Amino acid sequence: MPFTAAPNIVMCELLAQKDGQLIENRIMVNVLHAPTPADLAALQTRLQDWINTSYRTLLPTDVTFTGLKLTSQQSINDIQLQTALALAGTVAAPSAPNETTYCVSLRTGVSGRSARGRFYWLGLAVANIATQNRVGALFRTNVTASVQTLISAIASDGYQWSIVSYISNGVPRPGGPVYFPVLTATTTDDIVDSQRRRRPGIGS
Repeated sequence: MPFTAAPNIVMCELLAQKDGQLIENRIMVNVLHAPTPADLAALQTRLQDWINTSYRTLLPTDVTFTGLKLTSQQSINDIQLQTALALAGTVAAPSAPNETTYCVSLRTGVSGRSARGRFYWLGLAVANIATQNRVGALFRTNVTASVQTLISAIASDGYQWSIVSYISNGVPRPGGPVYFPVLTATTTDDIVDSQRRRRPGIGS
């Protein structure tokens, strides 16, 4: 899809590796004005702190965060901040296959598929899986709380984690993308999910 400007938005990529495969989470943050280098630096600090104190404590040891890449979506050639990391998960092996994940639903208080988002956990340890196809109750609670912590932390900096909707009914939105601030994190079930592109040799 060709680049479409999203004023005030910073795309935040949480970059990692699992079994040699590049994997990532990507979130959009509305800084409520044209992004500045100071905004990118503040978001970088906030995300790194969350990864270090919360996210990696719920990831298997074979997931290693390798960097953060934050890019202003104000224009096609805009400011960017990249930071190298070396932060590994702390949940003991064995680990489930790369494509095995768990989905946290991001809710905005607005109806419609365009107003919801999904955050797919970067990996599961076997210890997180209670039965063949279901995660444990404690893991489900902790994952939801972790994502909610990030939502609140971003808000405390005066920003909004947002769902950025570029397309509606199969066509680009007239006038440009629409933003829906993320208010809460939840999970709809305890069933293990899948991200095929995270399999070794398939994704980028």
